Amino acid sequence: MSIETGNQQHVRMVAPAANSSSGACELREVRRLAPADLTAEHFELWRAALKENPELDSPFFQPGFTTAVAAVRRDVEIAVGKTTGGDTVFFPYQRSAFHIGRPVGGRLSCFQGLISRRPLRIDPYLLLKRVGLNAWDFDHLPLSQTTFASHNWSVENSPYIDLSSGFSAYQEQKRKAGSHQASKLAARGRKMAREVGELRFEWRTQDLQTLNLLMRWKSRQFQATGFADVFAFEWVRNLLTRIVAQPDDHFEEVLSVLYAGNRPAAICIDLRTDDVLHGWFTAFDPELSKYSPGALLTIKKIEAAAERGVKTFHLGKGEAPYKRSLMTHAIPLATGAVERQRIATTVRRGYRGARNWVRTSPFSSLADLPARIVRPVREWASFR
Repeated sequence: MSIETGNQQHVRMVAPAANSSSGACELREVRRLAPADLTAEHFELWRAALKENPELDSPFFQPGFTTAVAAVRRDVEIAVGKTTGGDTVFFPYQRSAFHIGRPVGGRLSCFQGLISRRPLRIDPYLLLKRVGLNAWDFDHLPLSQTTFASHNWSVENSPYIDLSSGFSAYQEQKRKAGSHQASKLAARGRKMAREVGELRFEWRTQDLQTLNLLMRWKSRQFQATGFADVFAFEWVRNLLTRIVAQPDDHFEEVLSVLYAGNRPAAICIDLRTDDVLHGWFTAFDPELSKYSPGALLTIKKIEAAAERGVKTFHLGKGEAPYKRSLMTHAIPLATGAVERQRIATTVRRGYRGARNWVRTSPFSSLADLPARIVRPVREWASFR
């Protein structure tokens, strides 16, 4: 179901049919495998499921992403199950302390869930029990993942750009919606070309020095804004380096650069599979911030992506102003957890309820300072 708003943006809703038996099935067997134990047949079945199930078109569902993370972390596992209907189900996860499961890549993963050739609804408690997990936390779960529907805490939109009709059609759609960003950015681009150097865009490079510059810029930005610096973690740096240096046949990085003269002005790294591109990290030279080099790079990248056959360009969860100005549609993604122990469920729900009450109560301003202190610590822990 699509919902149209006044500015012609859409939300692609895939509502779970909680009272329907459609897609419901039982697990017949589940095996817990290390990534190294996956066979050629496993990869073939995994990729076949992705081709048949359009809800799994994100690069984060590709086996290449899971194996890349597994190469830099020791806690990645894959549950491989068979249902009574004959479906093969893949469930990749990271096992953390106290046998709590997290999505592969943790906070770096922008889409999560079961891999199957059609949407399935199985018993999540039985799945966790079979692999020895006490809980599975998620924060980017498509609503089509009905197995976990009753465990969603909240839903937030993940904007994307529909490029199926080409870049010119996209530009015209935004113009009709009243967006003037393209003309404003064009003026800033001309100004940067005059004052710094002629603009040049490079779609994809595998230069590791360029990647290192991106990570340095992004680290500086994280530190300045009070967010956890994800690149302070060696495994994150190693992951990006591995993806750039060793692309998969079905999954690759797109490390793009906008130059002003010979000077890199902005750099981004995205993930691509077939006709889907997912924005991941973008950073720019802070000395050139007045020219909006990051936004200029993004526009160049959208145009280049459309020319190369990309139909869907995901911007990532959250509706920051720049995403709202670029998006044409959005996919709702859920945050939540499946918890096998009822006491854990009760405690965590109580915590969320108290936190939400404080945020909306007259005492919300008093909670501001602790929140600013706790947030970086919580984010740091989520990347360990």
